[in-house]
Amino acid sequence: MATSLVLGPAAFLTAGSAEAAVPTTTCTVTKSLTEGQFDVSGKGLTPGAKVIIRGGGNQISKTADANGSVSVKSVFPNNSKVTLIVGKKSNPKETVSCGTAQQAQQKDAQDQLKKGFAAGFAATRTACTEKAPPQGVAPLDPNFEKGFKQGVDAAINSKFCQDKIQNDQ
Repeated sequence: MATSLVLGPAAFLTAGSAEAAVPTTTCTVTKSLTEGQFDVSGKGLTPGAKVIIRGGGNQISKTADANGSVSVKSVFPNNSKVTLIVGKKSNPKETVSCGTAQQAQQKDAQDQLKKGFAAGFAATRTACTEKAPPQGVAPLDPNFEKGFKQGVDAAINSKFCQDKIQNDQ
């Protein structure tokens, strides 16, 4: 009985470490800086592997680079599912879902909201006075502006600013 207990965990460790050595293919869709386009990137591929990136009627063939990565910029309809196919389309070795362009836009909107909140909170917290979003050459992302205003409101209403405002009066 002691022998099976000793061998049991060792067998599990050996199987687990063999699986850990196999890279996992991942694929993501992100909103591109170019209006209306999306960046698709795949990682964890075998270097030199033939890859097809398909979505919304578009199909792009690529070869994985020396690091086992591929990336493309393309236009995909919002609700189209983007898929990375490793190997031949007729006989794929692996198929990985990358998500949808709509999911990429939603993630970008959430990221902009978070960045705006952090910037608004930081800008307001130093003096505890309401700040306007920074203006640049290009218009600000509407989600950044919304987040900035929420950050300003949160800073003004924070205990730190409320105490500072009361002490300044």
